[in-house]
Amino acid sequence: MELIGFLVVAGIVYFLYRKGLVKNVRFPMIKIGFITNHLKNNQFRLRYKKFNGISNHVFMVGTSQQVQFDYDVAVETGSVELTFRQRRNVIFQKEFHDSEKGFFSFTSSQRSCSLLVVGKHTKGSCHVEFDKVDEEIAN
Repeated sequence: MELIGFLVVAGIVYFLYRKGLVKNVRFPMIKIGFITNHLKNNQFRLRYKKFNGISNHVFMVGTSQQVQFDYDVAVETGSVELTFRQRRNVIFQKEFHDSEKGFFSFTSSQRSCSLLVVGKHTKGSCHVEFDKVDEEIAN
């Protein structure tokens, strides 16, 4: 009986995914050689040999802080998408097909923010780091 219930729920989720109503579901979930390191609260490193799925990570930044977010993405095959948000507000979203380094700045409105990493049959790594920017330097 439990198997039938599981199959019905899996079938509904798969149907909704195929129709485009459910976005953050990846079939099949693959995490081979998947290693995460939160070096400090402001640094995060992710390495993977084969990754198809999602991984969510939370950072504490403080409210009303000017923050600079640095990223270094290495893509050998496939693609990886980074989405940085505070609650429902998307601050940064980009899909990487090639290796790239960059940064962006924002003023935080919440204490915490999250980084959603979506792998699409990818191999590579991702290193992110954020720093609070002094207002004297920013002006």
